[in-house]
Amino acid sequence: LVDMQGTPYESHILTTGFGNYMALPLMRLATHEAECLTNQKQPEILTMAEATMWCKDIMRVLSLRSSQCSSRIQIATVCEEGVEISAPFEVEGNWELDGFHSKEDGNAYQPNATKEELYSY
Repeated sequence: LVDMQGTPYESHILTTGFGNYMALPLMRLATHEAECLTNQKQPEILTMAEATMWCKDIMRVLSLRSSQCSSRIQIATVCEEGVEISAPFEVEGNWELDGFHSKEDGNAYQPNATKEELYSY
C-alpha cells in the first residue's frame, strides 16, 4: 500500500479515518500483535468467525464514540470465490453504565452531591 504522499506502508491490518484511533488498537489486540512482535513472530491470522466477532465489536465501539455514524452496519467478505455482503443489522450499545444516569442524590462521579449542585443551571 502507498499513501497519498508516496510513502509505502505494509501491515496485516489497515484502517482509515477515525478507525486509526479507535479500531486499530482493538484490531492489534485481536491478533496479539504486540506479543507476536516481541517474540519475533507473525501476528495471528483470525478465522472468519473470529474476524466477524471482532469486526462487530469494533463497529459497536466506533458507533458509540462517534456522533456522526450509525449503529446500522453491513459486513462484506472478499475472497477468491467472490464478494459476499451481509444484510444490514444493528450493533447494540450499552448505555446502562454508572455515570450515564443521575441518581436521586449524586451520581457515580459525585456520590455526595445534591440535585442543586449537580444541576446548577
